[in-house]
Amino acid sequence: MLCRLNCVKSSKMHAYDCQVFCRGVTIRRFGSRHRFKRHFLTVLLTREWRMEFGLCELIHCLLALAVFVLLLLVVIAHVTAGMVEQRCDEKEKYFLTAAGLKEPFPSLSEPPSLELSVVVPSYNEESRLPVMMEEAMEYLEKRRKKNPSFTYEVIIVDDGSKDKTTEVGLGYTEKYGEDKVRVLTLVKNRGKGGAVRMGTLRTRGRLILMADADGATKFADIAKVEAGLQNLSPKPENMAISCGSRAHLEKESVAQRSVFRTFLMYGFHFLVWFFCVKGIKDTQCGFKLFTREAALRTFSSLHVERWAFDVELLYIAQCFKIPIAEVAVNWTEIEGSKLVPFWSWLQMGKDLIFIRLRYITGAWRLEYPRKSEHTRYTSSLTHTHTHTHSLAEAAIAGIGCSARKFNNELKTVSTRTNPDLWLLQVNIPITGDSPSTSTGFRMRENKLRP
Repeated sequence: MLCRLNCVKSSKMHAYDCQVFCRGVTIRRFGSRHRFKRHFLTVLLTREWRMEFGLCELIHCLLALAVFVLLLLVVIAHVTAGMVEQRCDEKEKYFLTAAGLKEPFPSLSEPPSLELSVVVPSYNEESRLPVMMEEAMEYLEKRRKKNPSFTYEVIIVDDGSKDKTTEVGLGYTEKYGEDKVRVLTLVKNRGKGGAVRMGTLRTRGRLILMADADGATKFADIAKVEAGLQNLSPKPENMAISCGSRAHLEKESVAQRSVFRTFLMYGFHFLVWFFCVKGIKDTQCGFKLFTREAALRTFSSLHVERWAFDVELLYIAQCFKIPIAEVAVNWTEIEGSKLVPFWSWLQMGKDLIFIRLRYITGAWRLEYPRKSEHTRYTSSLTHTHTHTHSLAEAAIAGIGCSARKFNNELKTVSTRTNPDLWLLQVNIPITGDSPSTSTGFRMRENKLRP
């Protein structure tokens, strides 16, 4: 229904004759615009107006309201989008050895030196952490005895706890040594996602397992997620993720939960499927295994630091087309959950909507992490004359010339050959020798950026 307001200035000063036309029929006539404004709200509530207001007009209003709400959400999502704080406190760069000495943590971007890293996010887990750690260490030690080449580490991330979580973790450092158990104590609480991210960025393992401190998932099920990881093929750039899943327990959990919690669960699953992740039934199980390359790619782009971080992590993985396996694991409900049913689900629902909107609007962008300096030239620290000659094929003009000219031309060739390679300095043992007869070159650690 189209209604039109027509006001004509009357002969009286500051007065108007106003009429409302709906379907060609005059519904109301007013002597002044001011009186029309005062009376208009009353008219909207009258039965006469409601009868004239048809179904089509109602649909149009609802659509307009939906568009307005969507635009408002987009604006709010874009304006409130913030980057994760990359800097960390100086204390968070070090761990304590069994002797009480400070040692620096390594970086995820460095090459792996162990087979497995286990990251355990913990917040006020003084009472539950020992149960999980005893089970995990027993399994890992037995596996090491069977296979001496198997190496591992467990990183306990104390997410700003108010109890003695750090002291409990350091007890295991003293028992097993700092090479096997390390404690990362965060100065302030970041949330589960932030704790997992900070711990993962300090791992040394070729494979990285994320495991909850409550021990809800049987630790021996790591063999299942490892098998799921191995069965994934192909693995682009050696990137793959294997997720533990409780989807097979859903019917049992529905029978045990209240109607309200069941409604929240299904609503959350719908939002996950609609906005973010397709094909994964259980995104929230805290038992996930990453290859080192997949962890570097996904955690470099992670923004959400609270409960919905798993969803963004898998969303990022699917955007990068990283293969994901979902493997059924044994899971038991443990008392003392930090998840408050209503408010936590409400927070996660908001995060799910904002995750998609922020990536769509460009407020958040996927990061392509640059490999560390060590990774960039690990395979090229020392080159024989054969490698030197292959890199310097187009730098023949530099033979016999000054070292600076030869270096510059060799940098150009190496960059074209491998864009990820930084050729920073070349040592030529004998001035004037050609690359083919030289004893080779190596990149110095105290390199100068080209």
